[in-house]
Amino acid sequence: ANAAALPLAMIALGTMANACMHLPYALQLAHGRTRLPLIQNVIAVVLLPAITYFSTVHYGLTGASVSWLALNLGYILFTPSLALRGLIDNAAGIWYWRCIVIPLAISIAISAIGHAIAKQVPGNLPTIAIGVASLLLSLVACTRFSHVAPWRLLFGLKGSETAP
Repeated sequence: ANAAALPLAMIALGTMANACMHLPYALQLAHGRTRLPLIQNVIAVVLLPAITYFSTVHYGLTGASVSWLALNLGYILFTPSLALRGLIDNAAGIWYWRCIVIPLAISIAISAIGHAIAKQVPGNLPTIAIGVASLLLSLVACTRFSHVAPWRLLFGLKGSETAP
């Protein structure tokens, strides 16, 4: 179990990064911009298997998970500025700040507090309960404090928290 902990964490982070890219991806496709996603996916299909094979042979399971994390972090770092250019003024900056930075900071802070509390409490059941509570509190806090309303970013709406 300990040997799989780090690779599993990297796969989870890579999947989280991949999930963050759904809104910019959908926005591109909704505006008929298919070239960038096509180029990215062709590059990924060509490079990812080779990188995964090389890193797995040399670094084992951890190496395999690093390739998935690197691919998706690359998407987050490079795609939004290209994908959102010309669609909404400063959309990439708004997206990074409201959809990535604020929720990530809130989640890390709440998780760190939950982890500190869980270390002080004996037993598995209370630790699981603290973990679930931290997850739910993070979800509520991120939704409330980051002012993330996907339709606001998609349609450039200001002020209202209600869907169009």
